[in-house]
Amino acid sequence: MKLLIFCLLAAAGGYFLPFQAVDAASKVLAPAIALMATGIFPSMTLVVGSMKAEERTPQLIEELHANLKRLLSSLVAAFVLAVASLTLIVSTGAAIATKEPMYVQPWAIRTLVVLCAITITLLAGRAVAVARTFFAILEVNRKQALLTARAKNRTSWQSARDKAKFDLPEGYAENAGPLTQKH
Repeated sequence: MKLLIFCLLAAAGGYFLPFQAVDAASKVLAPAIALMATGIFPSMTLVVGSMKAEERTPQLIEELHANLKRLLSSLVAAFVLAVASLTLIVSTGAAIATKEPMYVQPWAIRTLVVLCAITITLLAGRAVAVARTFFAILEVNRKQALLTARAKNRTSWQSARDKAKFDLPEGYAENAGPLTQKH
């Protein structure tokens, strides 16, 4: 619901944006979106490679798988929206730069600006979803790290306790001193 409201606000803002501002904004937004899009595919390969058992419980493996799957879906959607945004930005810039007004009507340029504003808003929404999923994966990894650390602590405690047991001569406790004397 929030995303719909943001899209409507972006569409209204895009409709009333002067053409000069659109040109300036496109020169800033296009490289930023392109830079973001170039990082998506390496992120996807890292996500696919991060599914390892590493002493995880079956429940944590299922939770990690669900989060990684959601992250991949968000990354694919973000890439598609980035390409669509770049296409619309370039198309809008080209339409504004056209010197012959009879080829491009102002309502067509306004439509491109509105569509561009909506796709950029959707892209921002996908970026937020990607960030949330990264935090969910971080939480799964934290749980797994705690389980591993607790298991190591338990093992080292048992090992230390076993080392602390040493052989005492038979009857040693009976002759240990004042604690064994009856009053």
